[in-house]
Amino acid sequence: RIARLDLGSKKMETFEEANAVVENILPHDPDKIIISMQPGALSEVDSRLEDAFRPQAYYLFDLVEGTKSLLIGGKLDLGNIDFDEHGNPWLARGFERDDGEYVWYRQYDDGKGWQEFYRLDEDVAESFLVEGLDPDDNDSVLVVAQNGHDKPLT
Repeated sequence: RIARLDLGSKKMETFEEANAVVENILPHDPDKIIISMQPGALSEVDSRLEDAFRPQAYYLFDLVEGTKSLLIGGKLDLGNIDFDEHGNPWLARGFERDDGEYVWYRQYDDGKGWQEFYRLDEDVAESFLVEGLDPDDNDSVLVVAQNGHDKPLT
């Protein structure tokens, strides 16, 4: 459950959202947070992805009212979404079943939607982790990549 602990009184206020994950604190809107939840069970065909790459549904949760509203529902080919400090989605990871590849997408503020920027075959022993936007270059992301060679990722 999600809860708010008052450090002075040591009282805890719990909310009814079971199995939710806090995704973003939203420092510019202290009464709201972004939470995610996994909707429904996956089919047997998708079970191999269940632990590592299951899509989430993302909600704006109001800490004052205790209510939530759907922001975006992830899906297998475009899920696991990251939000900036204003609650805007900017990064997504997905899995393309036909190609057997994990795919990373970036969303810009220009309204053009999600743009693919990296692919990784599920059978390759490489790692790729996006740490965040490059603060000096809006067209670059900072990553930790162990892919056997240097590779520009802009």
